[in-house]
Amino acid sequence: MSALLLAVAVPGRPGSLRVTVRETPVPGVSAGPGPSCAHRVRVTLRGGGRGPVVDDHLRVGAQAPPPWPRLADVVVAAGTHAAAADGTAAAYPGAAVVAVARDAVRCRLRLGPYGGGYGDGYDSVLLGLHRRGPGAVSWAVWASLAHAWLVAGLPAAALASVTVRQLTGRERAVQSAASSSRRRSRSCTAAADSGRFTAV
Repeated sequence: MSALLLAVAVPGRPGSLRVTVRETPVPGVSAGPGPSCAHRVRVTLRGGGRGPVVDDHLRVGAQAPPPWPRLADVVVAAGTHAAAADGTAAAYPGAAVVAVARDAVRCRLRLGPYGGGYGDGYDSVLLGLHRRGPGAVSWAVWASLAHAWLVAGLPAAALASVTVRQLTGRERAVQSAASSSRRRSRSCTAAADSGRFTAV
C-alpha cells in the first residue's frame, strides 16, 4: 500500500483541503503505474468547513485484463485527442471518472456517467500539468481525487481551477504532529513546493 498527502487549494475559498490518497494493488493484476494496473483507492478529504469525506473506489487502467475495466469507478487510459475521453467513457459507461492522458502535460478528465451530464451539467474538464520541484502527482491520482470530489458533492466545474501540491516529508511530519495535538498548532503552512499541478 502507498499513501500520498496532498494540499488542494480552491480559488475563492480560504485555506486548503487536506487530502490523503491510499492505494492498494488488486492481487493478481499488474501493480505498477502502467495502463494494465488496478488499485483499490481510499481518498480522504478534510477541511473546507465540513467534516471529513472518505471515498473508496476501484481505479483501473484501461488495458487491465477483463473484467477489471468494466468494474472500475475510475478508468485511466492514454489518448491523443479530446474525443478519446468520450470514446473511453462509452466503452466503460459505469465509470464515474475517465482520465485520458495525452502526455505528461495534458490530460482530459471526463466526469459523470457516460450518456448524461453530472449534477451541474459539467461533463469534462481539461487538466494541464505544471511542474515545480522534484515531486509529481500522477494523472491516476488526479482521477481518484476527481472521484472523491464528486462524492463530496463539490461542483465539478471548480475542479478546473484547483491547485494540487504534494506535501514533502517535513510537511507530513508537521501535519501529523498538528493532528495528534491540536493545542500545539492550529495552522500548518507549507514551506516549499514539491510538485504543483494546475488545471487549465
